[in-house]
Amino acid sequence: MPISPELQAKIDSLAYDPLKKRIMDVLSLPREQRPDDEEVFVYCSRGSLHPLKEKDAQWDANPLQWRENVAPELLARIDAMTDKVWKTDIIRYLHNYSERFPITPEDLFDWRALSRLEARAMRILREERLYKWREDEVIAFIAHFKQEAPQMYAEYLQQERNGRQIDADLSWDMRRLEEKWHPGLDIDDYDELFVKVRDYAQAHLI
Repeated sequence: MPISPELQAKIDSLAYDPLKKRIMDVLSLPREQRPDDEEVFVYCSRGSLHPLKEKDAQWDANPLQWRENVAPELLARIDAMTDKVWKTDIIRYLHNYSERFPITPEDLFDWRALSRLEARAMRILREERLYKWREDEVIAFIAHFKQEAPQMYAEYLQQERNGRQIDADLSWDMRRLEEKWHPGLDIDDYDELFVKVRDYAQAHLI
């Protein structure tokens, strides 16, 4: 079965030729010897913080071999997963790391699932804690920015126009101005204001 045009476009957009070749080599295996096309793409392209080259080569040669050492009940849980990124993360751990941990594959699966849930909970808590910047506050800060540091403000708009690549020193100076304008918040709150200023500038000032 040929690769879908959508997946081919994603592969063609990759800038790293060895990664393209790796994906295409795995996709060239007979269909019954590998996962579906999208899972191959996600598994290969996500890589690993600490890749194990030998294990990567083993997976590329036989992507379904890891299933041989996993109980049917756990395989059913993995196969039922609809999030392909999470699913390939689990498979990568079971393939690359399970023999290095003194726990069962089932425990490893549950640990990865728990870590994911904890990360999601922390993200939700962070979003709940963030100061909710109103649009009128964003506009007020932009007016303050323009009045207090007109040269910096002009430089900021120029950088927004020229590819939206904001210089690190300029972004730091903007954050310090935010802190003086609205003291007492956390750094995440000032980062959020910085993002909202950029969104507003892109929509109304550029």
